[in-house]
Amino acid sequence: MALRFIIALALALHAGMHLSFFMPDWFFEVRGTVPFDLTHSDALASFGVDPGLWQLIGTVLVTLTIVGLILGALSLLGLVPSRIGLPGLAVGASASIVSILLFFHTWLVVGIMVDLAILSGVAVARWLPKAIDT
Repeated sequence: MALRFIIALALALHAGMHLSFFMPDWFFEVRGTVPFDLTHSDALASFGVDPGLWQLIGTVLVTLTIVGLILGALSLLGLVPSRIGLPGLAVGASASIVSILLFFHTWLVVGIMVDLAILSGVAVARWLPKAIDT
């Protein structure tokens, strides 16, 4: 049970990191850079997407990420059924990867690795349902 709690806490913290996309720029400018910026996207610019839509696209992706990761954390704690938590984790981690790629900053590469680990965990739990009961 302790391992489940630690993983659930890590998922909640990862979801919390995505809240940084909603923080004001001045919060990061003090540190010299703004890694979480929904108003700057080289990828969306190259696709010709209207800059007025960037923040909307980013907000939807970040919201999906946060909700999915929190559902997964709650599932690990037994507060949400795994039939909801596992797909939530898959959606959350996938939305996180897309948001990081669209609003890329080199600091966010670690987030992609975390999301790939989450997706791997979901795959194992899907193939070996008893693995999540240990």
